[in-house]
Parts: sequence; C-alpha cells; structure tokens
Amino acid sequence: MTRSGDVLDLSAIARPDVRWLQNPLPVASSWGAPQSPVPSTTGIPAAVLILNTIRMAIFARRREVSVMKLVGATNWFIRVPFMSEGMLQGLFGSVLAALVVWGVALFINHAGGGSNDNLLTAMRMSSSEILVTNVVVVIIGMGIGSLGSAIAIRRFLDV
Repeated sequence: MTRSGDVLDLSAIARPDVRWLQNPLPVASSWGAPQSPVPSTTGIPAAVLILNTIRMAIFARRREVSVMKLVGATNWFIRVPFMSEGMLQGLFGSVLAALVVWGVALFINHAGGGSNDNLLTAMRMSSSEILVTNVVVVIIGMGIGSLGSAIAIRRFLDV
C-alpha cells in the first residue's frame, strides 16, 4: 500500500488473486476425494427422475404391456420403446443443459475480454472446449435416460 497525497491506495488489496486459476492443477489435485462424488450428486437424481417418469408411463400403458406379454412379445420387444423414450428425455434435458453451458461460456468469454485483472479472464474457454463439454453432457444425458428407463422397465417386467 502506498500513500499518494492524503489518499491510501488500496488497489493492490482489491485485485483478485487469479494466479491459482492460471494453473489450477495444485488446487484440483488437493480436492481428491471430495471431487469424486460430484457427478453422482447430479447423475443419480436425474436417473431417479427419469426412472419415475418411465414408471408412470408404464403404469399408464399397463394394459397394452400385459396384452403384449399375453400374445408372446419378448421382454426386449416391450423394453425398447420405453428405453427409447427415456433416451429422448435424457437427450432433451441434456441439450437444455448444453445450451445453458454455452450461454454461460459466452457470457464469461464476453465479460472476461478486457484486462488481465478480471477474474472472468482466467475462466475463459475456447470454442473447442465448449463443444467437447456439450457433446459429453449430451452423451451422458442420453446414457442416464436409457439407464433409468431400463431399470424401471426391468422392475416392471420381472413382476
């Protein structure tokens, strides 16, 4: 802190320390165990939500399913439409999440475009990083949708 005249210069204190954002590996490696349950805190509730939605769809179509079983339809013949429905629900939800990620990335890239002292400057992402992130989000969303519906229909067909 320096004194310029009678005013105390506090700009050095007010600037955020962004050095750890430029090389996040030491910070990220110190997280270790707490970092691993993060995907499950969002993936498990999503699978349960899709599971309950598919279960309601099965319950609404229980007569059709029982008729299909009576005429000799295999479990996979009954299971595939429900798994496709779960995959579509996962697709729509993950596309919505990908759009949110894209919008936030655009905001960060635009707001962080000025000086190097800005905290958002260190958080900027390239378009390839955004694209890869969104593709992974969509694939995982479709997988969670299919998995949730497969579990729901399996429980119903075993009865």
